[in-house]
Amino acid sequence: MHYGKIAFMKEVDALLSDIYLKIRKLIETQNSLKAENAGLKESQKELKNLITQQATKIRVLEAKLDQYAVSQTLEYTDIDLARKKIGGLVREIDKCISLLNK
Repeated sequence: MHYGKIAFMKEVDALLSDIYLKIRKLIETQNSLKAENAGLKESQKELKNLITQQATKIRVLEAKLDQYAVSQTLEYTDIDLARKKIGGLVREIDKCISLLNK
């Protein structure tokens, strides 16, 4: 009967060793995942900063594009056409003034 207890104890020791190895493996996996998570958080932080920088750059470039579009519009506007439009507006204003004076 003494032999049965020894065999049982060996089985228990084997199971405990197996459990211990599995726990160590889980701890190693957890540590690895913690390190990976920290790296991913750092990468996320860097990407957020990059997005902010790019958004600022886009706003600056859009403002420059708007300025360029306005300058191009003014540059290529037909001066004679503009003078005619202004003259027409001045005549309308004069008519309105004369009607008010009556």
